[in-house]
Amino acid sequence: MEYAHDPMVVANAEGIILWVNRAFTEVTGYPQEFAVGNSTRILKSGVQGLDFYEAFWNSLIVTGHWSGEIWNRRSDGSLYREWLEIYPLNFKGQGRYYFTVFQEITNERDITLDIQMAGKLQRSLAPKPILDNNDVRIQTAQRGMYSVTGDLYDYLWLNDRVLIGFIADVMGHGMSAAMQAGTVRVLFKETLQQMTALGDALKVLNKSIGHYLANDTFAAALCFIVDLESHEFRYASAGIHTFYHQDGLGLHKIQVDSLYLGVAEDVEFNEYRLRLHRGDRLYLMTDGFYDLLPSTIQSFPVGLETIDKDIERFLGQFLIQDDITLMNIEVL
Repeated sequence: MEYAHDPMVVANAEGIILWVNRAFTEVTGYPQEFAVGNSTRILKSGVQGLDFYEAFWNSLIVTGHWSGEIWNRRSDGSLYREWLEIYPLNFKGQGRYYFTVFQEITNERDITLDIQMAGKLQRSLAPKPILDNNDVRIQTAQRGMYSVTGDLYDYLWLNDRVLIGFIADVMGHGMSAAMQAGTVRVLFKETLQQMTALGDALKVLNKSIGHYLANDTFAAALCFIVDLESHEFRYASAGIHTFYHQDGLGLHKIQVDSLYLGVAEDVEFNEYRLRLHRGDRLYLMTDGFYDLLPSTIQSFPVGLETIDKDIERFLGQFLIQDDITLMNIEVL
């Protein structure tokens, strides 16, 4: 079994890996010393939903066997498709174990092209920059760790003087995060068009969003209103704890304590207000960008007029290990 061509795994009833063969390491990239003692969840791709796993376990319990196609994830984050067979092993007085053998059936080129196309479609859903308005200007920059991203943002006019929007980050990377981000986008747009009390909107979203996120997954978000009539920036946070406000006195770090979406069902979210003046700029971002900033900055490293050039120059200093989104808002 150690030298078999097909990858093999033995795990206990809790899903803890007890043994793998050499072919397992060759396909998944996980060394034996890392895999043993870890949960089989290290392979979970996020592509299959809860319904799939419920049917999987029902079949295994009732028939004592399961076989079929499943998507899993390698140690480098890439996805692969496999034909998997799993059998329970019963040892008297020692509990139940599971023996798994699989064959990779992935066409890597097709998957790469498909993910690249998914990324292109995802980017096409993002709103166009606001550059031709006399009162406000918005530009954004987004970079996924892979071709697709779990970050998202959107904004729309409630009327000609009130702009409402959000920026959000779904936990994880790759296709599973991107698929969940698409659902989160729909929930946000529907809710914010119906409710302008931002704290209440986040409370409603929080109660529903857990049904659409994978287990042990949460989302961070900040929703906002730019009110050009009252010259205010109204905002409410759910896990995006920091943004920056630049006015005539300099750059100010704004911090908000708040809980992530999907962590607990009954949570109150607060709405805050910030006075805006002509020439003020707001820099909203996900943690992928914030984590790259120095602890103290006197001026923001990315400007509105040169955002594409500046973002490439700035990110070129780092090894990118997260999805990144930056939204710049300027009051004209």
